[in-house]
Amino acid sequence: MNRSQSINSIAQSLSRFRNEVEILNSSSLYDINLHSENILIPLLNELFQLNLENANKTKKNYPGIDLIDVENRVAFQITSTNDNTKIKHTLKKVIEHNIYNDVDFVYVYILTEKKSSYKKDSFTEILGDKFEFDPAKHIIDYSNVMNMLDSIIQATRINIIVDLLAEQFTDEKINSRKKIAENVEEIIEEDIYPNLLRIITPLNVYMADLDIERQQIISKSWETDYKLKKNASQRKVIMRALDFAGVKFVGDWYFVENKLISFSDLNNSKNPLQKIIDLGTIESISVDEFITVNDNYKNSYVRLLKSCINQKLYQKYIRWIEKEGYFRFTFTGKIPMVRKITWKLKNQATRAALDEVWNKDHTQILCYKHIAFFTAIYNFDDVFYLSINPTWSYTWNGYEKSSLEKDLLSGIKRLENNKSIYNVFRFISYCLVNSMEDEVEYSTIRFELPAPLELTYII
Repeated sequence: MNRSQSINSIAQSLSRFRNEVEILNSSSLYDINLHSENILIPLLNELFQLNLENANKTKKNYPGIDLIDVENRVAFQITSTNDNTKIKHTLKKVIEHNIYNDVDFVYVYILTEKKSSYKKDSFTEILGDKFEFDPAKHIIDYSNVMNMLDSIIQATRINIIVDLLAEQFTDEKINSRKKIAENVEEIIEEDIYPNLLRIITPLNVYMADLDIERQQIISKSWETDYKLKKNASQRKVIMRALDFAGVKFVGDWYFVENKLISFSDLNNSKNPLQKIIDLGTIESISVDEFITVNDNYKNSYVRLLKSCINQKLYQKYIRWIEKEGYFRFTFTGKIPMVRKITWKLKNQATRAALDEVWNKDHTQILCYKHIAFFTAIYNFDDVFYLSINPTWSYTWNGYEKSSLEKDLLSGIKRLENNKSIYNVFRFISYCLVNSMEDEVEYSTIRFELPAPLELTYII
């Protein structure tokens, strides 16, 4: 087969490709996954000399794009829709999810036929100065593929594309894909959130040698109501040292070996932690460097995060309940009472984080029902996340567990489904991410929802 025959063969295959997409689209049967692995990836890789792969298979989540070459920093969105709305949606996703940090070029490949022209200014408004997107260069279709083929000199590359397309656009292959599509009743796409919040911290950790005598602190405690045991934990000893130094409760610190660690600047003369450290040993170290010293340092860093989380949630009137091992929403005043919080998922709503449970006649409060949640800290690719697992807590006076809790918990868990649990998680995450009424701001750490996972499933 000579070059002219090869080009004609490719043109015929691409024409069948476009027709197949249009026919399936007209019946609402088109699914990009039917084509991406066997056709689009090898075709575009050969044309652009890239190493594209399905973005869903990469380590990171890439909303808004279908194919990516991480090494060459190029991404593709594949679509059969040629209007501005679809392309703008793609570019907004690239900006919103910071994908532009991983790629330099984003191409939109139109499977049907692109418009004769697109206004560049309408895309520039979205992109700002984050990265360049020229619709004349970066929106491509069948015609661009044919032009690129004309510029390929090597016959071997042309033959690779000929063989690829000839194999994929036989009548048998097209009918096979059509049967798969026809068995799909409906393709659903939705965003789902894992039960995780990303923990955002300062970039550096401050550390300094402790300047306290452990045994002296323990002995001195025996003269007070709160006596330490000889084998008391180091944290309890440090807390008593702060107490004896006249420092009001401050809990967002931890220790490693004989050093105190904190996100707060230990060089600041107003920092109360200065009263228990050797000022001449203060140093600042990046978080990335700190957690890689050894496992002891990394574990201590996690404990520092827990201390800061406890402090932040305390300011939101969400208390750590040591005995139960979870956090619990509590009241904001001196006596227990209903606590309703206005929040927003899709629409603004109000939810009771703490509610009253009455008897059948509504003549007596039996107990109080609190939203509560278990937590854990996870590290994925040196990014720390807080997991949230909702539950309920019942108290008879706002503090102590109610004798009715076991029966009430079993009853509510029988009624709960995945959606209701998910909504409680989103409520809790909203309260942690956003400032709340009566909250004393604690800005040392903050939380943010990670990018949603784009889930596609068939029903």
